[in-house]
Parts: sequence; C-alpha cells; structure tokens
Amino acid sequence: MKSNKLIHILALISILFSCQKEIVRTSTNVENSITSVKVNKTDIATIKFIEPYKNQLDEEMNKVIGTCPIELIEEDYQSTLGNFIIDLILFQSEKTFNKKIDMAVVTNGGLRTPMPEGKVTVGNIFELMPFNNEIVVLELQGEAVIKMMHYAAFKGNAVFAGVKYKVKNGQTEDIMIAGEPFDYDRIYTLAVSDYLATGGDKMYFLKEATKTHLIGLVFRDAIINHIKELTNNGKNIIGNKDDRVVLIN
Repeated sequence: MKSNKLIHILALISILFSCQKEIVRTSTNVENSITSVKVNKTDIATIKFIEPYKNQLDEEMNKVIGTCPIELIEEDYQSTLGNFIIDLILFQSEKTFNKKIDMAVVTNGGLRTPMPEGKVTVGNIFELMPFNNEIVVLELQGEAVIKMMHYAAFKGNAVFAGVKYKVKNGQTEDIMIAGEPFDYDRIYTLAVSDYLATGGDKMYFLKEATKTHLIGLVFRDAIINHIKELTNNGKNIIGNKDDRVVLIN
C-alpha cells in the first residue's frame, strides 16, 4: 500500500516539475520570432529539489509487473481488455469487501489504452487507467438494475462481470446475475467506480442506489495488485471473450 501511495504523490510532483518552465515570445516579428524558455532562480531551486523524486517516479513507473502474450483491446459489449479488467475488479473488490458481490461494471470510456503485448509496467496501467477513481459497492433495487441493463444493450459500452444477457433489437433478454435469473424484487450489489456511481457516462440510474459502501480500494491499485498476484503465481495477463453477452440478429 505504501508503494501505491508513493506513486500517487510522486505523480503529482512530476506534474509540478513539468510546469516549471515559462514559455515566452522574444520577438514580435512573426517571420523571425523565436520561442525561448525563461527559468528564474526560484524555478531552478524547485527543479533541483524535485529532480530526485522525479527520478524515483520514473523508476517506479518503469517497473515490470506482468506479461501479456497478446494485446488486449476494447470493443463494444465485451472485449478481451474489458473482460480482463472487470473480472479482476469483481475479484479484488470481494476480497477487500470480504463479502460476496453480485456483479461489477466498467465502461469503455474508463479504459484509455490497450493492454500492450509483452512486458507490462506500472506506467502502462497508469496510461490505461489515468484516473484516481475509487471502487464503491452499491446496493441496487431491481428497477435500477433493469435501467442499467437497458443502457448496456443500447450503448454497447458497458462491460460486466457476474452478468450474462442477450441483446435483441437493442433490448436485453434472459438476464442472469450471479448465476441466477434476474429477480426484480431482489436487492443486488454492484462494484463500480465512484465516477460511475455518481452518474458518470450518463449512468444516472446508479444514483438510485439504496446504499453505498466505501471499501477503500482504488480502481487502478486493484489492477496493479491483481497483475502482481498473477505474476507471483506464474500466470500471464489473459483476456478472453465468452458468452456473457450474446448478440441476436
């Protein structure tokens, strides 16, 4: 956990470091104008102070945490990247929450880059998930869950773990959650980022949650921790498409 906090702090320092230079125009002649860098004594002192931390940040970001035999990419409804990420989010959330969670969801908008083929570094995960979103567990009534499933069928940008369903003519059919047929009268638990939980990506129905549980797990940390666990167990990063979504023509 200390390492993760250190990375977050150093990332902020790196941003500050990158903003120390003031770009000024030294000529009003458009054809012969020269752009130069003006650095005052305060800037120099700041740069010298920050330099060791930036070097430490670079070292952390370049650490290899796993291996991905084939590039994992994003697609509509489900994908090799989306399935890998959301399955691990459900697993890591249950481990942290210490309770069974029915399902988890992520949208394609939250996954900014593919998982690269070959060696995967901490920096790759920061590029994939640049936001410092936390995972929360929501309790949702059946009505809100149905709204979520209709959203998923219509938008095609939501990837689920713990859910199977069919899409026909833009509508959901045969919804299965946690291995059982959907029950409108049941309360379901959902692991999701705090951004989506507050209506991000137009998922306003998630604001209808009857309860919100803060579990103290950052989305990006969950990914990094899971990949490290795979590596420690001699496993690679593998993402597969399966029958969790069936598109009916």
